[in-house]
Amino acid sequence: MLQIILAIIFLLAVIFIIVTVIDSNRFIVREYTLENEKIKEKIDLVLLADLHNKQYGKENKKLLEVLDKIHPDAVMSAGDILTAKPGKGYERAARFMERIASKYHVYYGLGNHEYRMKIYPEDYQDEFMQYTTRLKKAGVVVLDNESRGLGMHTIPIRLFNPGELVVIHLTPCEAGQRLVK
Repeated sequence: MLQIILAIIFLLAVIFIIVTVIDSNRFIVREYTLENEKIKEKIDLVLLADLHNKQYGKENKKLLEVLDKIHPDAVMSAGDILTAKPGKGYERAARFMERIASKYHVYYGLGNHEYRMKIYPEDYQDEFMQYTTRLKKAGVVVLDNESRGLGMHTIPIRLFNPGELVVIHLTPCEAGQRLVK
């Protein structure tokens, strides 16, 4: 009886590990369409969040291919594109954001990992300044406790689940008509 219980526990552990490996190596694309009479022109946005230095293919090739298929008007980051650990560095995240910024308008909000680099210079030296300077040089608009409008629109973006690529379509509609998926 003990052997059966141990075998079941072992099997469940193996299944858990397999599911964890599969889930940590895929991302989900979620699309939302928001319609409102205040929206004057169609805008397609992509929101990236919580990549934590994760790569989907070499140099994030899979993620970049999906971005190119969507071809958004702008890409927004809700932060945590990197993982802040002393000595870990920011090179992978910087290269990824530079590649995106070479094709799209990019707005980068700080997550808790970027903020940690900023407030603990004794642990991270000047990595926060180097990272954000590099992003800005690539054309990324870095938002540090501030907001920006996109064209004539101010679009508030909140938090989404990690591991998701969120596509937001903003489209004009007639007065009184609203649709949120």
